Amino acid sequence: SRPGMNPAPKTPEMIFDKLVANPGFSMISAWIGVILAPTCIAGVVAVGWLSRRRVPILTTIGLILAVIGFTCLAAGNSFGDISTALVASHPEFDRTTAYAIGAGLELGSVSNVTGTLFVFGHLIGTILLGLALWRSQAVSSWAALVLAVSQPIHLASVILGNRPLDLVGW
Repeated sequence: SRPGMNPAPKTPEMIFDKLVANPGFSMISAWIGVILAPTCIAGVVAVGWLSRRRVPILTTIGLILAVIGFTCLAAGNSFGDISTALVASHPEFDRTTAYAIGAGLELGSVSNVTGTLFVFGHLIGTILLGLALWRSQAVSSWAALVLAVSQPIHLASVILGNRPLDLVGW
């Protein structure tokens, strides 16, 4: 690709093959998830703790959505990991079959529901918690507004495929 141009998109099969070839990456990602998942929940509870007395309804709605969203992230994102781990740890297992199993599970209702709840829960919940912080005046206005716009910036970066913008959102 030319400088300034996005590289060719990677297909799910290409990503699967890269993960199978590098099982250490998947294992590190899994352990990071184990460490970060509770941090996500603790973070939104801490934010809710600050704004709960002055803005209880908005805080409660934001907390419910964000906790559901981050819980669904941890609960529903393992099917692809299972199939890549299977092939990486048991090379005798057919790669095509493992890919089909993982892809089929990721297209299933559990994955669809948890994925949808994650996206909308953490996105809308974080916005509402930012607004609750702003309305409660528990922190500086700029800090509350930065929280409120962080996840929409993250969403825009995902849609646009812009990783530097994603760093700004996070």
